Amino acid sequence: MISVLYVDDEIALLEICKLYLEQTGNFSVNTECSPRQALDTMRDGGYDAIVSDYQMPEMDGIEFLKTVRGLGNSIPFIIFTGKGREEIAIAAFENGADFYLQKGGDPVAQFAELSHKIRKSVEQRKAEQALKESEERYLSLFERSLDCIYIHDLEGNFIDANPAALALLGYTRDDISHLSFTSLISGEQLLKAKEITRTFIEGGSHPDLVEYRLQKKNGEFVDVETKGSLMLHGEKPYAILGIARDITKHKRAAEALLGREIQLTNAMNLANLVNWEYDIDSRMFTFDDRFYELYGTSAEREGGPLMPADIYFREFVHPDDLPTVLNVVRSLQETIPIIPYSWSIASSAGMAKCATSLSV
Repeated sequence: MISVLYVDDEIALLEICKLYLEQTGNFSVNTECSPRQALDTMRDGGYDAIVSDYQMPEMDGIEFLKTVRGLGNSIPFIIFTGKGREEIAIAAFENGADFYLQKGGDPVAQFAELSHKIRKSVEQRKAEQALKESEERYLSLFERSLDCIYIHDLEGNFIDANPAALALLGYTRDDISHLSFTSLISGEQLLKAKEITRTFIEGGSHPDLVEYRLQKKNGEFVDVETKGSLMLHGEKPYAILGIARDITKHKRAAEALLGREIQLTNAMNLANLVNWEYDIDSRMFTFDDRFYELYGTSAEREGGPLMPADIYFREFVHPDDLPTVLNVVRSLQETIPIIPYSWSIASSAGMAKCATSLSV
C-alpha cells in the first residue's frame, strides 16, 4: 500500500483522484486543499509520495515543492497541473520534482498515468534509499573493521585501503593512491600474485586464502593472509577487494618451532636417541622408523607406526624392565610433560640399552 498526499484547491478533483487511486487497491490517499495545511499534515505522519497542483491561491506548486525540499525531505513529488507551460515544467524539475504531469484529456488514461508515475517514483526512491543505506553500512564496515581491507584495480593499482590496512603498512591514503599492490610484494611472490589476479579476471579456480609477505613503508616486512573477491560493474570486472590479517607473529612462531624441531631431531640423531608418543585414551604407541631400527625391525614389518600397548609390552620389552615401563606409562595419567628414562629392549641382535624420552 502506497500512502499519497494529494494537494489541490479544486475539491471536486481531489475526491475524483482519491476515488480512482484507492479503487485500484494499491494506494491510500489523504487530501488537502491548501499547501500550508499539507505541510502541517506532513508533520503528523509520513507519506510515500506527494501529488500537487501548480496554481493555488496561498502558495503555488513550485513554492510548495521548494518548501518541502528545503526541509530536507526527499519524498517523491509530482506536479499535476492544468497549466502546461514549458517554464513551469523546467522549474519543477530544477527544484527536485520527480515527474510533471498535465491534467486534461481522457480521465481514465490520465489517472492511470498518474498512478504509474506515483508507483515508479516511489520504487525509484526506495531503491535509491536502499543503495544509500547499503553504501553507509559498507563504509562503516570498511572504516571500522579491525581487519585490513583494500581495493585495487585489475592492474594492481590501489583504489582505496581502510585505516587498519594503512596502519599495518604505515602508509597514508595519499601514499597508497600512488602505489600498486604488487609493488609491496617480495620478488619471489610476484608471479603468484599476478597468476591469482589473472584467474580472478578469467573466472578460474583460485585459492581461498593466500599468504603474502608485504613490505611496509619503513622497509620492514609483514606476513599477511588474504582473501579476495572480484568486484563487478554489471557483469564486467573492474577491481578486486581483499581482506587481510596480520599473521607475522604466527608465522615467526611457526618458523621458530620448526627450527627447534630440526635442532632437536639433529641432537637426538647425534646422541642416538629416539622419540615416541603414547595416546592415553586409545592406549596406542606411535613409533618412528629409527625406533624400530633399534629393535632390528621396521614399521612396515610390524604393520605400521601405530602399535597397541599390550603388544608392545609383550613382544618388545624385556621382562625384567616391564615393571619400569608400566610405571612410566602410568605416570602419563599425572600429565608429566617430559620423562627421561632408559630400559633394555629385545631385538633380533640380542639385548640393547635404549635411552629415550617420552612426549605426552
